[in-house]
Amino acid sequence: MTGRFRGRDDELAGLSGLIADAVAGHGAVVAIEGVAGIGKSRLVFEAVAIARRNGVRVAAAAAAFPGEPTPLGVLLRALGEVIEPGELDAHRGRPDERLWVLQELEARLEAAALEAPLLIALDDVHWADPQSLDAVARLAAALAALPVVWLVAYRPTELDGRLEQLRGDRIRLQPLAPEAVAAIVRDTVRAEPGPRLLSGAHGTGGNPHALAEFLAGALEEDLLTRADGTAELASAALPARVRDHMRDRLARLSPPAREVVEAAAVLGRRSEPGAVAALVGDAEAVGRGEVAAAGGREAVGGGDAAGRDAADGDHGLVAGVDGLAGGGVVGVGGEAHTFGEELVQAAVLDTLDGERRRALERRAVDVMLARGATPAAVGSRLAAAATAGGARATALLLDAARVLGPSDPAGAADLSRRGYELCADDGPSRAGLAAETTLLLNAANRGHEAREFAATTLDGLLSPVDQAELLLQVAWMFTISPADQVAAAEQGLALDGIPDPLRARLYAALIVGLGTAGRPEDAADVLPEALAVGRRVGGAQAEYDNATAEGFVLIATGRYAETMELIEAGTAAAAGDPMKLWLWQHWRSDILVLLDRIDEAMPLLVQEVANALRTGQAWDAQLYEQRRGRLLFLTGQTLEALAVLEGLYDAGDGTDVPGPDATAIVGLGRAAIHAGDSEQTRVATQLARKMLGASVPEVCRQGALLLALLGLAEDDEDQLRAGLGALTGDGGALHMPTVLVDPAIGPYVVRAALRADDTALARRAVEWQERLARLNPGVVSIAGAVLHARALLHGAPVQALAETVATLRESPRPPLLASAVEDLGVAHARAGDDTAAIAALDEALRLWSAFDSSWDAARVRRRLRRLGVQRRPAAGARTDGWEQLTESEMAVARLVASGLTNREAAGRLFVSPHTVSTHLRRAFAKLGIRSRVELVHLVAEQSPALPWDKLTPAETRVAELVAAGLSNQAVAQRLVVSTNTVTTHLRRIYAKLGVRTRTELAAARSNGHHGRP
Repeated sequence: MTGRFRGRDDELAGLSGLIADAVAGHGAVVAIEGVAGIGKSRLVFEAVAIARRNGVRVAAAAAAFPGEPTPLGVLLRALGEVIEPGELDAHRGRPDERLWVLQELEARLEAAALEAPLLIALDDVHWADPQSLDAVARLAAALAALPVVWLVAYRPTELDGRLEQLRGDRIRLQPLAPEAVAAIVRDTVRAEPGPRLLSGAHGTGGNPHALAEFLAGALEEDLLTRADGTAELASAALPARVRDHMRDRLARLSPPAREVVEAAAVLGRRSEPGAVAALVGDAEAVGRGEVAAAGGREAVGGGDAAGRDAADGDHGLVAGVDGLAGGGVVGVGGEAHTFGEELVQAAVLDTLDGERRRALERRAVDVMLARGATPAAVGSRLAAAATAGGARATALLLDAARVLGPSDPAGAADLSRRGYELCADDGPSRAGLAAETTLLLNAANRGHEAREFAATTLDGLLSPVDQAELLLQVAWMFTISPADQVAAAEQGLALDGIPDPLRARLYAALIVGLGTAGRPEDAADVLPEALAVGRRVGGAQAEYDNATAEGFVLIATGRYAETMELIEAGTAAAAGDPMKLWLWQHWRSDILVLLDRIDEAMPLLVQEVANALRTGQAWDAQLYEQRRGRLLFLTGQTLEALAVLEGLYDAGDGTDVPGPDATAIVGLGRAAIHAGDSEQTRVATQLARKMLGASVPEVCRQGALLLALLGLAEDDEDQLRAGLGALTGDGGALHMPTVLVDPAIGPYVVRAALRADDTALARRAVEWQERLARLNPGVVSIAGAVLHARALLHGAPVQALAETVATLRESPRPPLLASAVEDLGVAHARAGDDTAAIAALDEALRLWSAFDSSWDAARVRRRLRRLGVQRRPAAGARTDGWEQLTESEMAVARLVASGLTNREAAGRLFVSPHTVSTHLRRAFAKLGIRSRVELVHLVAEQSPALPWDKLTPAETRVAELVAAGLSNQAVAQRLVVSTNTVTTHLRRIYAKLGVRTRTELAAARSNGHHGRP
C-alpha cells in the first residue's frame, strides 16, 4: 500500500497509543468496523507498520475470500511467526481437538508475549471461519493481562453479531471528510482539482476504494485536462464502474495476460507467484505436481521480465499485473500477488463464464494440492468445482471430511455428503462415505438430517450388522443431543438379525441416553430386557454393558448408595481397561458428592484435573473442573467456585446443551447469586432462558430450576413463575432434573413455590426431597434438607427449624447450615424472641461472610437492622488492595508475578489454565491494575531485593530500559549500540539476577529500587 494516508489521523493516533501501551506492558483489543472499501485494510497496514517501528512483534493475516475453508485458518496463518508450522499437528484428530488447540494457542501466545509485546492483526474477519472468531474472543479475554494488542477488521453487516462477545474498543470508520477527499485528489493528480473533478470525487461518498477507482479510471482513460496547475475532468462523464471497467480492461489484454489475472483471482485475494504460474501452465505438469513455467508468455503489461522470471517462481510472471488498475488492483509484494480490494477480485471473477470458472477452480485444487495444501484446505473449493463420477475428488473430499471432523463436524459433514453425491453408484468409497456422513451429521448436532440421510441411503449400502455398528457409534456420542443418542440406539435395535452381543451394547447406550435425556422411567422400563440379553451373552463385555445400564438407571432414579456399590464392583472388574475405568471414575466423582463424601471427592477431582492436564485431555479436564467448581460452591467456597465455573462451558445456542454443561451453568448461576456478581447473574439468566427452550427434557429442567432460583433471588415474579412452570407437568406434577441435580436443593424449590403462592407445588417438592432421603439413608445433607423443606412448608416453626439446624451441623456442606440458621433467626423474630433471633442471625452472618456470600450477608444485615442491631463488615474483613484477594487469587498472582505462565501456574496449583486466567483477571480488577508488569511491581514491594550490584554499568543501563518495557531494538537505539549487544547484555543480566523473563526482570528492578536509599 503506497501513498500518504489521509483522513484517519485520530484513528492512527489511537492505535499508536495502544501500541505504546503494549511496549509498556499493557494489552488491548480493537475492532475496526466499516463497509467495503472504507479503508479498514489500510488502517491495519499502518498499525502493523507502527508496531514494527516500535519493536513490537507482529502476527498478521487476512481471511480468505469468499470464506475460510479451514477451521482456525486465518488465526493459524497469522500466528505462523509465533508458532512453528506443524507444532499443533501431532494432536489433530483428537476428540477434544478444539479445546486442546485453544489451550495450546493460549499457552504459546502467553509465552511469546512474555518475551516481547505482540500485535495480532486480522483483516477481513467477516470471511473468517466460526472457530477463528470464537478463538479470538476467548484468547483475547484469557490474555488480557499481557502486552498483546488484538486488531480485527471486518464488515459488521456480514458478521451477524458473531463477534459480540469480543470486549474492547471499536473504531467505526466513517466516510472520509471532504477536506481529506480533496487532499487525496491532489496527491493523486498532483495538481489542484477543478470544480468538476472535485465534485466527481465527492460523489464517491468518501469511500476510499471508490475514490481510488474513480481517480484511477480518470487517469487511465485520460479524462483529465491540465492548465495553470489545475486538473479538471474533460467532460461530465465519469469513469466506468468497477465491474464494467474491469471487463473492458480485461478485454484489452492478450489471452495469456488475461489468463494470468483470472488465475490470480481464482486462487484468492493473495496468491503465490508459483501457484499462478502453475495454474496458467501445462495442465499435465500441474497434475504431476510440477510448477509449470509460463516462459515466453506475455504477462499483463507485456513486460519481458514476466517470461524470464516465471520459471523460478519469481514475481516477474505477473509483474505487469500491478499496472492493470493503475491504482492497485493487483499488487506485487514480497511473497504474494494481492488484489488491493476484494471487490476488484470479485469483479474479475464476474467476467468469467460459469464453465470457464469451474474449470479453473478444478485446476486450482490440483495446483494447491501439488503445492502442499491439505485436502481440508481445499475441501470447500473442491466440493463446488468437482463433477459427478470423479473417484479422486470423492476420495479427497472424504479425506478432508475426516481431517475437519473433530473440530468442525458441520463443515466436514457437508464435504462428506458432497463426496457421496459425486461418487459413482458402484464406487468402492460409496458405503464408507454414507457411514462417515451419518456420523458427522450427528456429531454436528444435525440428528434429524442424519436420520433422514441414513434412512434413504444405508439400507442399500450396509448390512444390518454394519448399520447397527454405525448407529452404536452415534449412540455413544456424548457431544450430541441425548435425544439423538436415543434415536440412534432405537434405530439400531429395530434392525433385523442383530446378534445379541451387539444388541446388548445398543441397549446400554439406549439406557444411558434415556437417563441423560431425563427419561428415567423409560430407562427403567427397558432395563429388564437389556439385562436379559446381557446375561444370555455372558463375558466381560456383556457384564460391563449390564452394569452400565443398571448404573445409569440407579443414578437417574436417585439410588446413589446402590450406584456406588455398583461402581466399586465395576471399577474392580474393569482394571486394566482405560475406557471402562474412565466412565466409572467420572461416575464415582459424582456419586461421592451426592453421598456427602466430600473429603474423598475433592482430592479425587483435583487429582483428575491434574491427570487430564498432564496427558493433554482438554475435554476431560473441563468435565472435572466443572465438577470441582460445583463442589466448591456446595462447600461454601463461593468466589472460588465462580472463578472455576465462569466461562467453563460452551453452551452454543442453548438448545442442545450437553448435560455436564447444563449442570455447570446451574452451578455458575447459583454461585453468582450468592456472591452478588451481577454480571455473571445476567449471563446465567440468559443461558437459563435459552435452556428453557431445549428439546432435551433434562436440559430444559436444569434451565427451569436455575430460572426459578434466579427469580426468587431477584424478586422477579415473571422469572420465578416461568421457571416453576417449566418444572411442572400435567396435573401439577413436579419434574426435577434427574442427572447430577443437587440432592439437597428441595428447600429452595419449596421457598420458590411458596413465593409463587403454589402450596401444592411446594408439597410436591417436599415429597421429592423425602423420596431421596428414603433411597439414601444416612446422608446428612439430604436428611437435613428434608427437615428444612418440611419446616418451610408448615410455616417455619421454631422447633422444626431448630431440629433442622441441629442435623445440619453435622453436614459437610456449611451453606445448608447457614440457610437454616438464618431461617431460624427469622422464626425467632416472628415469635417475638428478639434475643434468640439476633443470636441466630449473627451466626448466619458470620457463616455467609466466611463463604464470601455477600448477597446473603447483606440480606442478614438488613434483617438485623429491623431488630435494631447494626452490623458492619467485621474488623479485618477485606476492604482494598491485596486484602481483597482470595487465597487462590493471591497464589496465582504471586506465581504469575514470578514469571510463570498460566499453564505453569496451573500445574503448580492443580487447576486448569482457564481457572488461573479467571483468578488473574479478578485479581487485576481488585488491585486496580491492567498488566503483569504492574503486578510484578506490586508483588516486588513485598519481596526482598535482588543483587543489582552484580551488574556492570552497561548491564544496569540495559536492564533498567528493558524492565521499563522497551524492546531490544529500542534499547539499542537509545544506547547507540547494536541489537546483538543488547541481547548479550540481557543474557548475562538474567544469569546474574537469577531471572528468566522480562517480567521477572521488572520485578528485579522494583526490588532493587526498593532497597536503595
